[in-house]
Amino acid sequence: MEYIDLESLSEKLDKDYKGVLALLQCPMCHSGALMVYIFSVDEDVGVIEDGLIVCKSCYRFYPIKSQCIVMLPDQVRLENPGIQKSHLEFLKKYQENLPYELLKKLRPYTLSEQ
Repeated sequence: MEYIDLESLSEKLDKDYKGVLALLQCPMCHSGALMVYIFSVDEDVGVIEDGLIVCKSCYRFYPIKSQCIVMLPDQVRLENPGIQKSHLEFLKKYQENLPYELLKKLRPYTLSEQ
C-alpha cells in the first residue's frame, strides 16, 4: 500500500491518468484536497487497479475498484444498501493497509457500523 497526495502521484501511473486524478473534487464538500491510497496498480496501462480516495476536508472516502473511481454523494450511498455493503466490504478487505485513525474518521460510514 502506498499513500500519496495528488500532487506527488506515483511514477507508475500514466501522465494523462494523473491529470484526471488531479482534477477530482469531493462531491460533498467540493474540496480538491484529496489523499490517494494505492493498493494495486495495473502497470501495463498505468492506472490504479484498487485504491481509496479520501477527502482531507470531510474524510469522505471513495473507492477505486477494478480501475473505476466511485465518487457518489452521500444521499446515493446511504439510500442504496447494495452500494453501502459493497463499500464496507471494500474497506474491510483493505483495512490492514489503512491507518487505524483514518478508519475511525471515514464518512459517510465506517467499519464500526457493520
